[in-house]
Amino acid sequence: AFAGQGKTDIAIQSYSNAIVFDPNLADAYANIAVLLHSQDKFEASIPYYRRALQLNPDRAETYYNLGIGMSRIGRLDQALACYQQVIRLQPDREISYYICGTILHQLSKLPEAISYYRQAIALKPDYAEPYCNLGILLARQGNLTEAIACYHKAIAINPKIAEVYANLGAAYMAQGKVTAAIDSYQQAIAIKPDDAIAYSNLGNAYLEQAMLPEAIASCRQAILVKPDHADAHLNLGLALLLSGDLRSG
Repeated sequence: AFAGQGKTDIAIQSYSNAIVFDPNLADAYANIAVLLHSQDKFEASIPYYRRALQLNPDRAETYYNLGIGMSRIGRLDQALACYQQVIRLQPDREISYYICGTILHQLSKLPEAISYYRQAIALKPDYAEPYCNLGILLARQGNLTEAIACYHKAIAINPKIAEVYANLGAAYMAQGKVTAAIDSYQQAIAIKPDDAIAYSNLGNAYLEQAMLPEAIASCRQAILVKPDHADAHLNLGLALLLSGDLRSG
């Protein structure tokens, strides 16, 4: 009740008092951890999560929350171990596979990340985010055809994720399908008009098609959004030179 009223410190003290009278109250430790977590005190919450798990080692939600805390303070290996425990306890919880995939992705363990993304999709075929991330890794491995298929599946599930269109554009560019790439980048910008990278990549695609006015406009928009975007400046300079504007280039 205290916590629901926003009186977090009072709630923490109440749970601490309960622990004084009964040091084996797993829920009290877990709740203190959650309250500290809600205050962004991730480091402070960890000993409480650990004690709660010592008392009740089969509590999946505590492992899940501890994983969040470990991720937030940069302990990715320990966060991964937490989510793997969640999977052990709740093997049908697709988000845990997805999170394991994202952590392994950050750790550059790409085959393992791909495996977890595939497992998340197997459990929840209408889960757009694993399709998007799986596509990124497949493209990195040079498997552009399957990567593009993943992006299209993500779009079919959720057509409002700008990153998917941007990644799809990059995959099409790698295949030399510049017109399709331009369309994808335009879709990304329609969803996220402040995406400097998409504007810059669109400018580059226009350059490939010798559409110089469009390239110049896109690169200038990228620079307007992000003045220190080096690629946009580079592409703008090239577009201006090719257009004959030597002084501006």
